[in-house]
Amino acid sequence: STPFPSLSPVGFYKETTTPTNEPFAALDDESDIPIISWEPSRGQLSSKLPGDRSWASMSSECSALGGRTFGQGSTFCAVSSEFVQLSSKLPGDSSWQGMSSVCSALGGRTFGQGSAFCAVSSEYVQLSSKLPGDSSWQGMSSVCSSLGGRTFGQGNAFCAVSSEYTQLSSKLPGDSSWQGMSSVCSSLGGRSFGQGSPFCAVSSEYTQLSSKLPGDTSWQGMSSVCSSLGGRTYGQGNAFCAVSSDYTQLSSKLPGDTNWRGMGSVCSDLNGISFGEGGIFCAVTSDYVQLSSKLPGDSSWQGMRSLCSELGG
Repeated sequence: STPFPSLSPVGFYKETTTPTNEPFAALDDESDIPIISWEPSRGQLSSKLPGDRSWASMSSECSALGGRTFGQGSTFCAVSSEFVQLSSKLPGDSSWQGMSSVCSALGGRTFGQGSAFCAVSSEYVQLSSKLPGDSSWQGMSSVCSSLGGRTFGQGNAFCAVSSEYTQLSSKLPGDSSWQGMSSVCSSLGGRSFGQGSPFCAVSSEYTQLSSKLPGDTSWQGMSSVCSSLGGRTYGQGNAFCAVSSDYTQLSSKLPGDTNWRGMGSVCSDLNGISFGEGGIFCAVTSDYVQLSSKLPGDSSWQGMRSLCSELGG
């Protein structure tokens, strides 16, 4: 889904710049240590965003949450699915509002430089009317209030709302054109928002699959795969699919990567359906989630083979 990102420090891995060192891990959500993937409302916790030149280690916060750190400099934390991550900072932001007050009100724990992030109960998710790189956006006060949520961040760009909702988007960071979501959103029983209505707050019974990454100039439409999964396509070139939340998406490629491995074999092992150019994506049941020790733009990372195996992934 498009909304946000979840165990004491461990020493393992060799640092490498070799893409074959497997920076990704697909984990069974019913393993001994429940894990959630790196997304704003459902995923691993991270004190670093793509492009950040400095960040705070998560050792202390992760330990306090009963989690497990991984990645270079203990950047990431895999924690129980009882937690999710909210963020008042997006990649590329040079300024942001700290989350101490809002996070405290939500019963969460702040972390990261300038208290940019908040680990909070998974009864919340984050909606956003701003994408990385946006110089203007619509504040979320009205929409957030109507959904019973609480706004935060500069210009009220973000909304912490009940996990009954999730966010769909027909626009990715860097897109100069997109299709508004008013019609599709309405048909799904949701509420569109943002400049040009590129976003949709909809029931959490849906999730979003995408055959396009930020910066992509070409992609495969999702009509066939989406139809086979009982979903509904939208966006330019049918790049996106709103499908039952029984599914989730895995990816072997990050924005900006010039080389990667297709997911055909791994996807098949997980009883999923691969899609996208070169089979870089995989739609699997939501029993699985993805962890990553690499962020877009990283030139080095710690491979996840050892930890992934240890966690049953």
